[in-house]
Amino acid sequence: MRSLGISALVASCVTILAVSLATLHAFLFERYRFPGKNLLFILMLATASYTGCHTGYLDPDICQSDR
Repeated sequence: MRSLGISALVASCVTILAVSLATLHAFLFERYRFPGKNLLFILMLATASYTGCHTGYLDPDICQSDR
């Protein structure tokens, strides 16, 4: 039961951190103009669009399409 509590704590902390950083990034991209803004925005979107199947983090049997 202790491990479940630790997992919930870690998940909560990571979620709060991710939402906070995403909010700051959204404000930065919307509000300011700076060199490389478009490139950074594309890189952020590109990394968010890859799932575990694309990067190999998941089981290959799950990621294979039915052909």
